[in-house]
Amino acid sequence: MQTFKILSHNVYWLQGVPFETDQPGLPRESIVSGLFDLYTPLNIDLYCFQEIQSQEAANQVASLFNQNVNYSSGNELIQYGGLCSSALQIKAVDTHNMDFNRLCQVIDITVGKNQFRIANIHLPSNRQLGAAASQLKKRAEMSQLLETFNDIDIICGDFNNYEGSDIYQCLLDFNYVDTAEIFNRKDESSVIGDTKRRGDFIWVTPSLSTQVCAYDIISKDRLQITHGDKTYLSDHLPVTITLELNDAL
Repeated sequence: MQTFKILSHNVYWLQGVPFETDQPGLPRESIVSGLFDLYTPLNIDLYCFQEIQSQEAANQVASLFNQNVNYSSGNELIQYGGLCSSALQIKAVDTHNMDFNRLCQVIDITVGKNQFRIANIHLPSNRQLGAAASQLKKRAEMSQLLETFNDIDIICGDFNNYEGSDIYQCLLDFNYVDTAEIFNRKDESSVIGDTKRRGDFIWVTPSLSTQVCAYDIISKDRLQITHGDKTYLSDHLPVTITLELNDAL
């Protein structure tokens, strides 16, 4: 049976940790190559990255991965862009009417006889908007995404929100399934500096939830480095799922 493995990761502008501002320059080559070395043994079919700051940064990743890529800049905050990368063909879906603060990227990808529509998103944090305004904006963005696209199979990314939040409940209300729950791993953190909270998710439709055969959060010790002043490759941990695909649509 054919499988399809997805990785979602906020790569922290490819700067490494620590990095204190939200105004990144070009990616650090040592961080890009370090992440590439981390990912390679995982046999990923589709990468969904958040915090890709520019087309130039996307090109740097693309040249190393040597795959088909689709880059989407951040909406209001350009540096909060995203990149989808795969050896399979990727088709971008128009999202220019989406009122997102950071990233709303939607792609179509065909895997054998199966076609998937996947959203790669990054919702606002308190950093630019403050706690109250960011919470309202997150709910508005998620509602717009789900009401605009009623055919998204997989939603992944950095939600800047946690289990029990309005955003979490919103996805449940639209009948999406938290893949971590399938494997009883909801309590595992996806953030380097916070051992208690998971802000990075991969959600699937109920029909796809029966095909999810594996889920993982890559442990933070595998992102630990000693490159000058850098201690980790990113401040977030990669999240992966594997689907066992049906032969027929």
